[in-house]
Amino acid sequence: MPAENIELNEELVDKLSWLSRIKLSEEEKIKLLAEIKIILSYIDEILTLEAGSEEITHLAQGRVREDIKLNSTETGMELLHQSIIEDGYVKAPKVYKG
Repeated sequence: MPAENIELNEELVDKLSWLSRIKLSEEEKIKLLAEIKIILSYIDEILTLEAGSEEITHLAQGRVREDIKLNSTETGMELLHQSIIEDGYVKAPKVYKG
């Protein structure tokens, strides 16, 4: 089982918080470590289940909508031609205000 090979400790939580660029208090680290243990034990439980070899014959039950192709009135090129082109670039409003 994969979770047995992982050493779950505060050092692991420190590495994960550093990688994800989040700052955790000591209380949050303890809580997160407990949650990680619960998640990994759940995954271990799922991995021990016997799935069987039955072939899946259906994926969805109930009403399934029909796929209908809708005609778009404006394609990307039409929108591009409506834009203001300056020096070979498409001019757009400023997004970053800094």
